Amino acid sequence: MDTPKNAAWVVRKIIGSRKKVIQLQNIQGDLHKMLGQMQLHGKFQIKKAYCLLLPQLPRVPWKTIVLHKQIHPRFKFNLWLAAQKRLSTFDRLQKIGIQVPMECVFCDRGVETFDYLFFACSINRGLWGKLLQWLGHYETIGTWKEEIHWICNMAHGTNGAASITCSVFGMMVYCIWQERNSIRFQPGQYNATRVYRGISLHMHIKGRHKAKWQPILSTLNCFA
Repeated sequence: MDTPKNAAWVVRKIIGSRKKVIQLQNIQGDLHKMLGQMQLHGKFQIKKAYCLLLPQLPRVPWKTIVLHKQIHPRFKFNLWLAAQKRLSTFDRLQKIGIQVPMECVFCDRGVETFDYLFFACSINRGLWGKLLQWLGHYETIGTWKEEIHWICNMAHGTNGAASITCSVFGMMVYCIWQERNSIRFQPGQYNATRVYRGISLHMHIKGRHKAKWQPILSTLNCFA
């Protein structure tokens, strides 16, 4: 049956789901068997039906860091865009006809692409490297792909050190993009010390009520 145009959105969704079930029947064969998969202990479960109707897509590798519960929602959205390389860097702006200077606003040495901003640029690589040293991680800074892979593995940890590191990474990505916009579109000037101290202060304030964070933050009371 056709979906009535004046029907409520819930009714339209139900009718649309019916069409999907019929399509699945044509593909998978037995409708009764499919309906059985939507039951639990003989009772129909909306959750099971919803999951069955969802398209089966491969999991993205950056899920653990983007959904990390210790990263502030304001930072999460920016990190979600960054994980997909959707931030509006010079090369992306140029594709849609927006003309901006192509040089990196931090080092003024290379073309501002996403991979250059994270972390081919010596200024941003230095920021992340100094934050890692502050946290006690003496790692060689690689490409964005390598760093996101490393931090996603870190996000699987449940201890305080892992949570703080993930939270710092999320805020660091946000700060880099915020500073970039400030310099490019406003009369701003990059101040590395201000960014370092801002991230450090945020971690200490956030960790005041987190028992797992407090022993670690007590050793991070100095910031060079």
